[in-house]
Amino acid sequence: MEKRKVNIRIQGKDYVIVSSDTEEYIRQVSFLVEKKTGEVAMAAPQLSTAMNAVLVALNLADDYLKSEKSRDNLRVQVADYLEETTRLNAENTDIKAEVAMLKEEIRRLEIVNAKREGELGRGM
Repeated sequence: MEKRKVNIRIQGKDYVIVSSDTEEYIRQVSFLVEKKTGEVAMAAPQLSTAMNAVLVALNLADDYLKSEKSRDNLRVQVADYLEETTRLNAENTDIKAEVAMLKEEIRRLEIVNAKREGELGRGM
């Protein structure tokens, strides 16, 4: 994939980012970094740029790890749902087969009943 240069500005400083990602994506990333550095700067204006960057990195790492855990939990839930769906589909198939057998038994009994009613009608 082709590398591209994108000029961004974070906390008043210009940076040139070279990446194979789209410009839109790079801007989304830089917007997030700008937002997070701004939040840290507002909460603790006495921090140096380096300390601000470290806190932002820690916050983003925390968000990332929590997202990973959430993703893993969702994967487990999806696997559980798939397993339950498979079980329910098998149960549904079994029930449909039982219903078909019961319908056949009803038809058979209706025929037997009709024959007996005919025999009773003739015997009277």
